[in-house]
Amino acid sequence: MTPFLIVPIVAGVFSLLLAVSSLARRKRTPAAWFFFAGMIALGLDSVFTGLSFRAAQLGDVVAWLLPALVAKSFVPVTWLAFSLTYSRTNYREFLKRWALALAFLGTLPIAVLSVRWRSGFSVEDLWWLQSGAAATVLNSVLLISLVAILMNL
Repeated sequence: MTPFLIVPIVAGVFSLLLAVSSLARRKRTPAAWFFFAGMIALGLDSVFTGLSFRAAQLGDVVAWLLPALVAKSFVPVTWLAFSLTYSRTNYREFLKRWALALAFLGTLPIAVLSVRWRSGFSVEDLWWLQSGAAATVLNSVLLISLVAILMNL
C-alpha cells in the first residue's frame, strides 16, 4: 500500500477529529458551528476520495466519488458562512446582507447534483467533472465562493 492511497483517508479522519474537537469549548458561537460543518464536509470529501483511490473496479470508483461530490457541494456555503461570522461582533448583520448569496450557494450545487443524479450516472460519467454544463456550474460556484471567502477573511 502506497502513501498515495493512505494520505487522503488519514487527512479526512484528522479533519473529522478537528471538527469534533472544535465543539469542545463551552461557548459555541455560530463561527464554531460553521467551522464544524466545513471541516465535516472537507473530511468526508477526503475520506470518500481516498476510498475511491482504493477501489478495484471502475464502478466502485464512481460509487465512492458520488458521495465525495455531494460532500464537496456543501463546502462553499459552510466556509462562506464561517468567514462571515469569524471574529466579528456584528456577524448577524453580515449574515443578513449575505443571506441571498448563502441561499444561492447552498441550493445551486445540490440542485445541479440532483438533476445530474436523476438523469443517471454510468461508468462513462466518471470524468464528467472535466466537461459539461454541470461541471462548469459547480466549478464556477466553487471559484466565486472561494474568492468571497478570502475577501471576508
